[in-house]
Order: sequence, then structure tokens, then C-alpha cells
Amino acid sequence: PLNIRGRYLIQDLIIERTVIWVVVDGLNYLNHQHLLRLLAQSEAELHLEQGYLLLAIVPTITEKAKFSLTTGRFPRENEKRDWNAQNIFFDVFPNGKYAGKAQLGRLHEYLADRNTQLCYWNMTAVDECYHEQTDPVALLQNVDAQLRALAGNISDLVMRSPNPDRILVVISTDHGQMMGPCRKLEPTRGVVRAHGR
Repeated sequence: PLNIRGRYLIQDLIIERTVIWVVVDGLNYLNHQHLLRLLAQSEAELHLEQGYLLLAIVPTITEKAKFSLTTGRFPRENEKRDWNAQNIFFDVFPNGKYAGKAQLGRLHEYLADRNTQLCYWNMTAVDECYHEQTDPVALLQNVDAQLRALAGNISDLVMRSPNPDRILVVISTDHGQMMGPCRKLEPTRGVVRAHGR
């Protein structure tokens, strides 16, 4: 789910199960579908139980979108003006566990504890491809490699946990994707360079 509904879905799910909430920065619709196929083909054979395609009504500026996704509030409601994803997560889910992109080992440790209810994985590797690549072919190859690695890591997290049958994986993104033509995004004579999303 994208948008302010994510928090409420997670709150309901952690009542009965352990949740790995993977927030994939920059994941567009087509790559989301590709990730789901990769997860279905993984060792854990993960499949979609519930799918939500939501229209974004919040900005796709990473810090503001993650705030809304995690808190269930609009960016203008951020009284603290703190946009740090980890701080925001712990304000809402003080008993949750947080890990950044390169902290897979930390997630394994959290999931080894049978009392863990929620792990939040702030995965930024896909978005970094869009910001760092200039060659469109290399961009697609690198995004694909990141998605394959992510699917393998999610599968491994589930399979190595003490109770794999009690694990739910929720995949969210902080970015929306424009669908169809938009006059405001017409070419601007080389002033603005389009990226892959």
C-alpha cells in the first residue's frame, strides 16, 4: 500500500502475526509486479494474499511520503518537522524493529526472537539505481538485479525465521507512478531529464 493507509493495515496485521514491512523506495507498479513474481518463484514461495493499488494523494517526495505511510497522517500534520524515517517509525511503533538497506543481518536477529511483532526494512537500493544510472539499459539491468536480490533476501528472512508460517511480508512504496499523459511533464527543451519512473 502507498499512502496514509499503510499504518492501519500494519496495526491490524501485527495483532496475530509477525510482519516484515518492506518499504521499497522508488518501486513503481511494473517493478512491484516483477517483485511479486520473483517472490512466488523463491524458496519461500511467497504469494499475494491481499493487494492494494491506491492512488497517491500525498507528495512522492521520499521523506514526506514515508512520513504519511508510517504515521497515517498528512505531511502538514508533522508537528515535529522531523522527517527521519527511523525516528518516525519508532514514534508510531515503539516496540517495532528497524533496519536500513544494508542491515539484513539485523533483520535476521530480530526475527530469531519469537516476541518480535514488526520489522520495518527501509530499502533504498532500487531508488538509488534511478538516481545513479545514466544509461537506460544499465538502469533496467541494475533495477532487475536489485529486485532479484531483494526477493532472495525476503525469502531467506522468512525461511530462516523460527516460525515461517507466522510471517507476513508487506511490501510498500513511498513513490507513486504517473499513468498516462500529463501536460506538465512534456519535454522542457533539455532543462529537465526524465528518469525511469
